[in-house]
Amino acid sequence: MTAWTDSDENLAGAYEAIDEIDWRDDVIVIHYKHHTLPQGLDNFLDRERVQGHCYPCDQYVLPTKDAFNLQIGEIDGVYVKSLERCHAQLVYDQWPYRAGSTVEKVAEEIQELPSAGVFLKDNDKLVSWMMYHLPNGMSRLHTLQEYRRRGYAALVTQYLSKRVAQCGFVPFVNVHLENIASYTLFTSTMGFRRLCYGHCYVTSNYPS
Repeated sequence: MTAWTDSDENLAGAYEAIDEIDWRDDVIVIHYKHHTLPQGLDNFLDRERVQGHCYPCDQYVLPTKDAFNLQIGEIDGVYVKSLERCHAQLVYDQWPYRAGSTVEKVAEEIQELPSAGVFLKDNDKLVSWMMYHLPNGMSRLHTLQEYRRRGYAALVTQYLSKRVAQCGFVPFVNVHLENIASYTLFTSTMGFRRLCYGHCYVTSNYPS
């Protein structure tokens, strides 16, 4: 969801009026300014017993035609392919924003949506990965600590960007303002363009 107004009252009223939203599920609100969400919206989410994490971010997109034309690179000693359900536990364990999610939910996303993983050729170990996560776009990019600075993040991003476009989705990412490494990867290495800036609020329901 995106916010189209700076009016505290209008935002809270609009979100409350949209009956189709199940605030107990994952909902992402992007407010197009680098500041926290208006107090009225915070109060509304609290009444709906919704919690979440909030962070300033920029949204970047790769034009679909560019994604289709990507040439997937090769790196000695590894290969890249889609993830499988058996990889859900590792992805879940390494994701810092896993609160509100479950291993089963990650497994379902792997089964239903595009994903990419870099595997070692000698033992098929998964060392880097990325998923397409609705509604947050390309997300959960992670490389195991001991395998960083080898080009694996760029490789999974190439592979996933092309798969996302082939599946009829738009390759886009939300990048935290302090995540300079991801900003450099997506803009300088991959050619993503900034679409907008804002503040992202990722919701999940209160624990029972």
